[in-house]
Amino acid sequence: MRIILLLCLTLLIGCASSAKKMNSLSIGMTKAEAIRVMGTPKSTSASQGVEYLIYILDASRTDALLPEEYYVRIVAGKVDAYGQMRDLPSGEAPK
Repeated sequence: MRIILLLCLTLLIGCASSAKKMNSLSIGMTKAEAIRVMGTPKSTSASQGVEYLIYILDASRTDALLPEEYYVRIVAGKVDAYGQMRDLPSGEAPK
């Protein structure tokens, strides 16, 4: 019983931490500020003046085996957009 309770608490704390990171971002932040908030990205992608910082926030879902990917879009050195990868329009997803 204690193990199940501990696992549930760990997931809740992780979710709060992931949400706090995303909620701390704002449009217009510099790339350096975004990285300071989010940490080192899992990967990056850039094309025609648009850069994507890709993150995996492991505890963002109750199913930690299928973590969500998040993006931070940088245009002209500033945060232009951010959110879950699945919410990007299909033609806009970084490769």
